[in-house]
Amino acid sequence: MNKMHESNHTKWNAILGDYDLAGPNCITELKPDTAWHIDHPSGQWVIAKRPIYDPGSRRVERLEAASHLMTELHRAGQLWVHAKRNKDGRYITVKDTSLYQVTSFDEGENTWNLETPEMLPDVGRAMGAYHRYQETSSFDAQLAIHDFIGMTLNGLENRRQEILTIAADRKPPIEAIDEAINRFRAITPALMTLPSGLVHMDLGSGNALFKNGRLSAIIDFEAFFAPFILDIGIAGLYWAIPFDPEMSDTRVDPGRLKTLLESYAEERSLGQDEILALKDAFVWCAIRKWSQGMGSNPHSRYDAYRCCLDLDSDWLESCFA
Repeated sequence: MNKMHESNHTKWNAILGDYDLAGPNCITELKPDTAWHIDHPSGQWVIAKRPIYDPGSRRVERLEAASHLMTELHRAGQLWVHAKRNKDGRYITVKDTSLYQVTSFDEGENTWNLETPEMLPDVGRAMGAYHRYQETSSFDAQLAIHDFIGMTLNGLENRRQEILTIAADRKPPIEAIDEAINRFRAITPALMTLPSGLVHMDLGSGNALFKNGRLSAIIDFEAFFAPFILDIGIAGLYWAIPFDPEMSDTRVDPGRLKTLLESYAEERSLGQDEILALKDAFVWCAIRKWSQGMGSNPHSRYDAYRCCLDLDSDWLESCFA
């Protein structure tokens, strides 16, 4: 991590001043031009910088709602960092083409290796707990259901062009793109009628912090208003359907997936309509992830999609018995 010199504090004071954090003791870069640790007399903070994208992404609106929710969750004793309001009473500050968010700093570390048996259940329970909170509290996201169809289909068209142009020993068949497009269109409407709220949609190892073998905080909450089971699907892809670089293959780890689902159910019971739709949710999430890029290997995310197609619906239902 690179420490900024005292002379560079000046450019930060205008932004940090909005959050009553001017005059920090030290600013330490955590991610290049993206995130910084702020050591301030008032405490330890993280400031994140993100592009706004186009207005259709509603990124400022979504992050404002996410900041509100994760702060409520933190106050309720759940394992989330909390956000800090600026002088205008908002969580998000917009400067030029970027937005800024300040959250509390957690000393935990990212890891994909599940070094203790408590780590994955902690993730499942934390996910179930924050979904249940939205159903049982007075929190109101005030966001419309997010439209994923356009961005996903555009992404799949990009994957089509990559398949046609990249040189690789193994890559997805070109006809798989049209199959995925048709399947995504077919399953989306029913999924979008299921219980919904603000969901993380990126609850993998990069956004879960662990300390002493236990989950210490969830970070980087860029919320979408969407069905809760899509959050489960994305988390399942990260934790239980990984790409193995040594085998150059993607496989379902049924033990991990069962642990994630059972621990989720300890905090929030799925309705029967959600359970019956769970396989479609995993397929939907795999297509969504594939549309965002090929991943670490030209076939890795396509293989995850095929794995989700092969999931047994009865087995998934048995995880909630």
